[in-house]
Amino acid sequence: MQELLILLPILLLVGVLAGLLAGLLGLGGGIVVVPALFWIFRAQGIEAELAMPVAVATSLATMVLTTATAVRTHWRQGTTRRDLLPWLLPGIAIGSVIAPLVVAQISATLLTALFAGFMFLVAFRMILPQRPPEQAGRARAPELLFGGVGVATLSAMLGVGGGILTVPWLQWRGLAMAQAVAVSVTAVLVVGVIATAVYALMAVDSPIPATIGLVQWPSVLAIAATSMVFAPLGSRLARRLPDRLLRRTFALVLLLVGLSMLL
Repeated sequence: MQELLILLPILLLVGVLAGLLAGLLGLGGGIVVVPALFWIFRAQGIEAELAMPVAVATSLATMVLTTATAVRTHWRQGTTRRDLLPWLLPGIAIGSVIAPLVVAQISATLLTALFAGFMFLVAFRMILPQRPPEQAGRARAPELLFGGVGVATLSAMLGVGGGILTVPWLQWRGLAMAQAVAVSVTAVLVVGVIATAVYALMAVDSPIPATIGLVQWPSVLAIAATSMVFAPLGSRLARRLPDRLLRRTFALVLLLVGLSMLL
């Protein structure tokens, strides 16, 4: 418990960054929380084979509280495309159950490499020319359903909630950045709730204190305490900043995090 108190200022700062990214870029904050927790656990002598899955599971748990405030803000602002959700969310739910089962079967090295690789891949996609806004909303129901399964499976495996893949995917389907972010945070909330429940039910013999399954709850509470405060600020900034600036910021953040995980 003493170690947790020493780490409290770091966890609170991680929450600030996670909250801003959740509202501003629809990321759910996982691209900050996963590497931060991974490095913290490794510094405490925890083996990578356990540190990475616990970081992923704990990151998803923080998103339940963080993105709830961002979802409410986007719905009030009217930027959420509610007509897309009935087809997107069932696929998101299915993928959220599949992901923890896959994580339990693969190595931490592979999981870390996947995390870094997706950072680079998505960043590259975000700097490419986007479809014009008049094409927004042409995604068909089967695409949303099956795309939701794939997006949720990959993102819940990496502990990034869903925004890291949902935002560029919806952009590719023609949605404006603000709309893609608003739909993404709703998807992140669904992924967080379902995947956290599955991770918490896993039977794991962990030396990390205060864990239930693969979720370390003191870190969840500390990170969420500040991320919930800063998520609405990020949501408001998302409406005011230019679309191109948001995309470039998104890409830059992903490149930096991917490189740090590889190193």
